[in-house]
Parts: sequence; C-alpha cells; structure tokens
Amino acid sequence: MTRARSGIGARLGLVVGLLVGTVPIVATATPAAALPNTSTPSLTLARTIRTTPFIGTSSSTRDGEGSAFVANDPAHPNIGGTDSLWLAEDNGRAVWEINPYTGALKSSIQASTWEATKQYSSATGTGSGGTAGSNRDPDIESMAYDKTNDTLYVFSGKCCSSSVLPTSYRLQRGAGSTFHPEAWQALPSGSDYTASAWHPGDHRVYVGVGSAIRTYDFATNASGTTFGVSGLSGIYSMSFSDDGNDLYVARSSVKLSRVNWNTKTLVTGWTFTLTSFGMKDSRAVELINDQFYVYDGYDGRSTSDPLRYAVFVFDVCCGSGPPPVASFTTTQLTSPNYTMQFTDTSTNSPTSWAWDFDNNGTTDSTAKNPQFTFSGAGDFTVKHTASNSGGTNSVTQTVPVNAPAPPVANFTSAAAASPAFTIAFTDTSTGGPTSWAWDFDNDTITDSTAQNPAHTFAGPGDFPVTLTVNNGFGPSSVTKSVTVTNPPPPVANFTSAAAASPPLTVNFTDTSTNAPTSWAWDFDNDTITDSTL
Repeated sequence: MTRARSGIGARLGLVVGLLVGTVPIVATATPAAALPNTSTPSLTLARTIRTTPFIGTSSSTRDGEGSAFVANDPAHPNIGGTDSLWLAEDNGRAVWEINPYTGALKSSIQASTWEATKQYSSATGTGSGGTAGSNRDPDIESMAYDKTNDTLYVFSGKCCSSSVLPTSYRLQRGAGSTFHPEAWQALPSGSDYTASAWHPGDHRVYVGVGSAIRTYDFATNASGTTFGVSGLSGIYSMSFSDDGNDLYVARSSVKLSRVNWNTKTLVTGWTFTLTSFGMKDSRAVELINDQFYVYDGYDGRSTSDPLRYAVFVFDVCCGSGPPPVASFTTTQLTSPNYTMQFTDTSTNSPTSWAWDFDNNGTTDSTAKNPQFTFSGAGDFTVKHTASNSGGTNSVTQTVPVNAPAPPVANFTSAAAASPAFTIAFTDTSTGGPTSWAWDFDNDTITDSTAQNPAHTFAGPGDFPVTLTVNNGFGPSSVTKSVTVTNPPPPVANFTSAAAASPPLTVNFTDTSTNAPTSWAWDFDNDTITDSTL
C-alpha cells in the first residue's frame, strides 16, 4: 500500500543495529555507452502503459510499488519469447508480468501463492519449512532479478500494522516459462526494503530505503553494512545498468537520479523531476532499450483514469555525434518454417532498434538482431529504425520468404551388440524431416516409423533398405544395401573363487566375450560335461 515515507530515519535506526557485513567496491572500466554522453540530458514522455486494467483484460493493479526487468534469453525463454517487465503492488498482494512494449499481461502471482510458499531450509537448500501465511505478503515493496542464476527476489515490508512481518521471497522459473515463489526468509523486525536490485558485476543483491543501501544474501538471510551516496535520499526503487556502472534510483520526491556506481556519486545533470509529465509518485525504475520505465504508485487518481498506477516510458536526449544510417540483412532459417533472422548492420553506433515486420506502424521487436516467423511464403515489407543520442534513421526493404524445400533422405547403419543379425539405423537426413518410413525387406511396406530404429534380420546377407522422409513440403527417399554378417564366435573365459560353504566348494563365473548363448563345464577334465549353467 502506498504511504508517505516520513520517519524513514527513525525506522532505519531499528534496522541498522541488526545488520552487519561489508560493502564490496567493484571497479569497472568503461562508462555506460547506451545513454547520451552529456551533462544536460532531457526527458521526453514516449508513452504510458495502462495497468488498471491491463490491455484487453479486466485485471488491474491496486497499487504501484517495485519492478524488475527480465530480458528474454534463449536459454531461459519468457512467456511468448519476449522481454518481461514485472510490477509489484501490495494492496492486492500481487506481482504482475507484462510485455513492456505492448503492455499485454502475461502472468501474475496472487496472495494465495505467496501464503502457501514454504520457508527456506539450509538443510535442503529450498523451501521445505512452514508456509508463509497471511502476515508476510501485505506490504510487497520491491523486486530484483539475478540474471546469472535466473532468479527473482521479492521483498515485503512491515506496513502497516505490527502483525505484518518483513519477508524476502525467492522465485525460480518453473511451469509456463515464468517464475514461481520457491522459498521465503523472515527478515529482521523493522526491515523495510523499498528498493532492491541485482548488480551484474559482483552478482549481489542490493537493497535500499531512505538514504541507506546494503547488500542482502538470501541463502544466509544476511544483510551488509549500510552505506550511502552523497545527496541521494528518498530511495524508493533501484536498478543497475547492464554493465553495472550506473545505478538508477526512483525517489520519494518524484525524481529520477543516475548514480555513478564506481564513485558512489550522483551523475551531474542526471536528476530529473517527473511531476511535469503528470507523474505523482515515482515508485520503480528500469532502463529498457535506452528508455526509462517509471512506475507511478499514486493512489489519488480515479479508477477510470488511464494513468492510475501507470508505467511512464521516457526517451532520453540528447548527445553529440551523427545519427545512425539504418540497414540490415536477412537469412532464412530451416526451423521453424518461414522464420527469418534479421541482423542490424546500421552504422554510427545505434543504441536502440525498432522493427516493424508487417509495415503497419507498430513496433514488433526492439532487439538488435531479432528473429521473426512470417505467416507463409511471399514478399514482405519490413521497416527497421535505428537510433542513438544523435537522432533516428529508418530503412524499408522487401524481404522474400521462401517455402521450405523437401528434405534430403540419408542414413547410416551399424551392427548392434545383440541380438544376432541386428542392425541399428541412424537418420542423417537434412532439411528438417518430421516423419520417417523404413522398409527393411524391400517389399514397399513400412516396417518402422521411428527416426532411429533397430531391425533384426533373418540371417547374414546383403539387404536393400529404403528410408523415406517428409517435412510437409514433399517426400524424399534413399535406398542403400546393408550388409549383415554372422556374429563372431565367443572367446571363452572364466574366474573362480572359493565359496564360504560347504567345504571344498568353488564358485565359477563366466567372463566370456561376444555374447555366448550356451555353456559346458568339465570340472574333472574327463571330456564329460558336468554343468550347462
């Protein structure tokens, strides 16, 4: 629930005495290159993202608190394979996952899920203790995303009664390509982490409130010694640049500030007052593709106001140097069908990109080198826009998308260890086949539809084997002669060891190779078989 942060210093006093640790200093070599290199930047409101309700739904936030940006990663894809912006709000005890470019709602985590989460156990390394219950999620404040471990952290504070218990939650990616609460830890009484962010350099989570910043480790549930940045107060939210050189802070005075993390100083000229854009309560900030996304937590707007708990998206201007000259190349991929790889080849160092794959005026991707799957074959008009601090430039090209060709059938074969006369077949066809038909006895009847089958022939000889493959765009067949040979004879061998009882008894173990199928033992060398075991 949004409330005034008066008395922050008094509450900090309760927290500081409980927290011990060290503050790491991380040196990084180069300044952030994505933002304009200027001491006189300006903000322009590009758009707002509605959350009450979310676009095309009846679901709404009931407050605005923290946020976290989770870029889509092929190793850990988000819902829909797109970037995700997570928004936290405490009045509804919920967090929401949206597409930051379209505003579309992807998923949410509601009160019942938080309250059923198990407490972290150091013995198991996961949530295996008691459930969180209803006293640990009424004051959800901030979020932080650990990119290295693909983990989200959510912090809940102490507002607004003595029964509310400060808590940290750890979320892991699970079903549905999204995050789910996996464990919780009880924070010290009085903790109120209104801000949190993961640093890509030292891989630590930092939490903040008021003017105090400290580290936090979930597994040990330990917080470090507090430190601050001269001139920085009213910390509501924090996020780091991708290179870790900058800290961005949303402040209680409805301001946005940029901090040089290496020197722990405010960057000259980079504190913006946001009230002139209609923002009333700057609760969270993320830098996404060189745009600031700031979450407004003001409670006083009417329920019909589209700016109620909206996300304000700002462009940053202006630097020096020439604008980009936009250009790109394309390559058609073999899978999925009709998918093109787009590669930006723009000059003059663009820092942001916008792709309109169907030329309808709507941005479909802001990745530098995206992939896009078209509806079918044909010639498509694609518009690509590249931008940097010096300006923007666009190029429009016709992109031919071809229907996929049929596959090219091929296979290899090798004798299997057993049973006798068995051959293992391996499909080596190219062109993405999706079905396989094997004819092992040249009678035009399909004997197997497995991709890599094995087949036992009647005996030795040369046999014609045909493989037919298809990918929906035509069949392809290949016939090869496969030689089946007699298996090699076994090589007899055995070991022996005295048995524990009865006396004079010896246990014999066959260790022959080449898979024998019968045995004859002569224990007294009289040429008479004594056992066939």
